[in-house]
Amino acid sequence: MIDIRDYIPEDSLTIDTHFKDDSKEFSWTITEDEVPLAILGVYCLHHGCYRAFTCFNKKKKISPLFITKIAKLLLQQGPRLDPCMGRIEATVRRDFPIAIRWATLLGFEYEGILHNFDEDDGSDHLMFYFKGLKRENNVG
Repeated sequence: MIDIRDYIPEDSLTIDTHFKDDSKEFSWTITEDEVPLAILGVYCLHHGCYRAFTCFNKKKKISPLFITKIAKLLLQQGPRLDPCMGRIEATVRRDFPIAIRWATLLGFEYEGILHNFDEDDGSDHLMFYFKGLKRENNVG
């Protein structure tokens, strides 16, 4: 059975990813029979600005349509999670065309290139912002 639950740190061990920022108050894990398939959410960079992320379990397959619908739903709920949320952004490796297409499908708009951004290999990333974010109030 597929389920969506709040993220717990042990999930990142199964998916073989390690978050540097432990601020995961708006993060969820998609599981199948209690095995994590993906972790997705946003974390706060600074007041009102959040970074979206998604990490997949490379050993398991998840339906692209299903994960896209869940991601869109969560992104649109941003202001309900934090009324001060004014921006959601995402970075995508420049050499990862599938992820670039997925970001635009989710409603992110291209902003620019982050040269030598990846701390592991110095690769370029592209910056996107979520254009579908609508604040509940004029807060922040």
